[in-house]
Amino acid sequence: MTILASAAAMVGLSTPAHADTHWTGVKQYLKNSSTGRCLTPISSGGSNLVHTGACSGWKWMQGTDRAGIRYTADSGASCLDNNGKDVYVLSCTFNFEGMNWWPVAEGPGMVIFNSDRTKVLTGWNDGKVTVEPPVYDTFSPTYWKQHWNWA
Repeated sequence: MTILASAAAMVGLSTPAHADTHWTGVKQYLKNSSTGRCLTPISSGGSNLVHTGACSGWKWMQGTDRAGIRYTADSGASCLDNNGKDVYVLSCTFNFEGMNWWPVAEGPGMVIFNSDRTKVLTGWNDGKVTVEPPVYDTFSPTYWKQHWNWA
């Protein structure tokens, strides 16, 4: 929790509740431009991590609230979250800062920045998904791993 969030909690302020999120209602695959695979939760071992896999799993829906953009794959029950490195899904009712994302149209799709806009959603060849510092060199293989498209 940030110092600002701690101070806000002490004086009775809070971040926007899940009920404030307005979902688009449109569900689509979120496809990585480099790997051609889609963002999906890992479905074994009780893990809540996400990875890229066949584009036949969960479809994602985008929502907005006063804190940013959210992504859900099951109509608002589980939201895409991150801890500054790992990417996973958690109940949208938690309203963690890591659930807020900032998509930016760029090049071959969009780059999806984390809540503090210092890292972007990155899909690796082995299927792992993390948030990493953005790469702007189009000759770097990582540049393409940081671009996503709706499919």
